[in-house]
Amino acid sequence: MGTLQVFLRTVNIGIIWSFLYFKGLEELLLNNWRFHLFRQRDWMFLYNIWLGGWVIDTAREIAFVSILLFFVPLWFTGWAALGSISWIPLVKFILTLPLRLFRMIIPKKILPASKLKVKRRKSYKQTRPRQIRPPSIAVKSSAKAEEKAVEDKPKKKKKKKKQAKAENKPATPAPSKASAIMEDDFDDEFSDSFDDEDDDFAPEPVPAPRSEPAPAAKATSGGGENLEAIISEKGYGCIKDINIKDQKIDFVALSSDEVSLCLVDSEEGDWLADEERFNDEEPLWFSESSHRISPVRQVLDAKEALEAALNDAGMMLKVRAYVVINRGTIINAEDMLDIWDDLNVVVARIGKGEPEELGKFNIVLPICSSPVGDGIKDKIKNIISDMW
Repeated sequence: MGTLQVFLRTVNIGIIWSFLYFKGLEELLLNNWRFHLFRQRDWMFLYNIWLGGWVIDTAREIAFVSILLFFVPLWFTGWAALGSISWIPLVKFILTLPLRLFRMIIPKKILPASKLKVKRRKSYKQTRPRQIRPPSIAVKSSAKAEEKAVEDKPKKKKKKKKQAKAENKPATPAPSKASAIMEDDFDDEFSDSFDDEDDDFAPEPVPAPRSEPAPAAKATSGGGENLEAIISEKGYGCIKDINIKDQKIDFVALSSDEVSLCLVDSEEGDWLADEERFNDEEPLWFSESSHRISPVRQVLDAKEALEAALNDAGMMLKVRAYVVINRGTIINAEDMLDIWDDLNVVVARIGKGEPEELGKFNIVLPICSSPVGDGIKDKIKNIISDMW
């Protein structure tokens, strides 16, 4: 094989092997560790927890780290091993294997010798008839000579007739210079007249419509005005800007049998949500350049503290927790929906919050079935103020 053939063979094997290898590795990491090999945010998350002092102590974590350390050497090793195999004989063997097995299983039927009949062909001398006329080559050559002699006679007559006609034909006079100049002037005047008509009938340019500036949208402070309007439309009583055990809660929706805590998350940018504790630390949400405590954990702490205070006061009310994304984007929201359901926290969106997998707050907040009375509302306010 030439150098170019070896190079092309190696490249083709590498392309096929790389596609199958990385596809299988991606499925393995996604199904077992929810780690995407080709996403930057997953590598950033791994880098952040490594800087945070990640301790690798379980077999699952050891296997994960081993795969990340050795997947590149294994890739090159497999490429080299597959490049050393002679594929053409192997493919031929695989393709012809069913035929070979068929021949081995079903034996050939051999006919007895008595039934075989051999037909002998007659010799050429017996089948060929005797020659009567001269060889065909001589006949053909004589026939061609006669045909040429017949064809040459009328050709000579035609040439003589053409020469006589050419001598008797009068010569055509050449065009004069004056006639040529007159024709040129006529062509110029004719083309100028058409150019003038085109200029007269040319459509006038239509001015483009002016784009009017769009009216500026009304600014809202952290989505609070819209959120308060939604709570009021649903029939709830509303309390704004409270602190429960050092946790700031933007809105509290009150009914006669429920208390809903609404924490508005107004952080901008893309965030990777994580609700698992690591080394007894609070769960963190990560961006490309920073991290912060999970707002889901913050609203859960406030919910637990409020439930304990209501039970001590003898008010058996159900407490719900909401986190409302106002400006940022939760990039792994689709994977976290089941985890948030297990934590009994509803993560919704409003304003510029994304992604679309999160339900809008005005949809996920149910309509109030029993409005709160003034007495219950004042009592809940007093309980919350005592917790400050």
